Amino acid sequence: MYRVAKDGATVKFITPHYSSYASWGDPTHVHHFALGSLPQLFSQAIGDDKFTVLENRLKFTGSLFDLPGQIIYWLSPRKYEKYFAWNFPTNEIHTTIQFRK
Repeated sequence: MYRVAKDGATVKFITPHYSSYASWGDPTHVHHFALGSLPQLFSQAIGDDKFTVLENRLKFTGSLFDLPGQIIYWLSPRKYEKYFAWNFPTNEIHTTIQFRK
């Protein structure tokens, strides 16, 4: 993507979080992603100086049952993923990357 993108191009990724049923229920999902996975992949592939992360957040379904997980995530995304993601699963990861040439 970086090779064909213009300077300032943005790409938005939406993928299931590893705690989501969608990540495990689809047999074509070979890799299961955490919140920091996509920025880390770009860092390894093209280097930190060639992109900016504009957005990197978890998206919950909006159900009342998501409220405890959302509160924990807002307080500490790292603790949410480490200790609570399997108890209060989220739905998707939304990541927007902007390329710099």
